[in-house]
Amino acid sequence: MNERQSVSPEPVNSSSTNWRRSSVRVRSFSLIEAAAFLAILVFGFTAIFQLITSYLNATKTAKERVIANLLAQEGIELVLAKRNDNLILAAAGAGQTWLQGFPVGDFCLDPTRLEPFACGGQLVLENNFRFTHGSGMTTPFRRKLNLSTNLSSANSTIIDSVVTWGQGGRVELKALMTKWHPQAN
Repeated sequence: MNERQSVSPEPVNSSSTNWRRSSVRVRSFSLIEAAAFLAILVFGFTAIFQLITSYLNATKTAKERVIANLLAQEGIELVLAKRNDNLILAAAGAGQTWLQGFPVGDFCLDPTRLEPFACGGQLVLENNFRFTHGSGMTTPFRRKLNLSTNLSSANSTIIDSVVTWGQGGRVELKALMTKWHPQAN
């Protein structure tokens, strides 16, 4: 039992180990395939870049249009506030007419001063985020107001508020303004 069992390695079978070139071929890209891939990649990135640029331009245009609409609406509200001041003074016996102080033709009004004045340049954005013709950061917006008095009734007029900006941006709002106080002239 003292026999030692010898373990000998199995004989190497030369057919199991093939030192020759494998029959599996490694495939690589040709120059034409690589160029086609790069062209598709460039066109894809160009399309994405144009889409993003178009989106940003549309967003900027929409923002400007919203601001212009708000400025046009504010112009109408400023005219109505001036009319209300006139009506209050007329009711108090100050001899004021409801359209007193409004000029013929285009004019401007600012929230800081409710007296109509000749329109100057662009609106500016003041530090308190109010658009005026005073001092502050220049904006591309211009606002003109006008009253149409050629109506059949002497107790009403049309307010025309026009805001323009940039190259061809324009918003125009109209509102009917009436002499609502019976004691006013």
